[in-house]
Amino acid sequence: MELSHVDKMMAGIKPGDKIDFNSYGACDSAIRLGRSSSSAIPAVGTVLKVYPRYVLVKLKVARECVHWDSIKKVNGIGWPLYKKEMA
Repeated sequence: MELSHVDKMMAGIKPGDKIDFNSYGACDSAIRLGRSSSSAIPAVGTVLKVYPRYVLVKLKVARECVHWDSIKKVNGIGWPLYKKEMA
């Protein structure tokens, strides 16, 4: 996939949008720790800021960085770039 396509899709996300994703923990620390997708917890958060490759999402008491291919839904609509990892 070309990065220009990712950039175009990410531009459609705005602060205040609701994001469904699998939470691995704060930012990408879970990936660094070698956790698998089986340890993910489904979560819904509100977008605070959009970056070129990820969004900063506010949960009830925490913030988390969500990479573009980990977003499952935006405002209840399926995210076409979601990559489901197979165990």
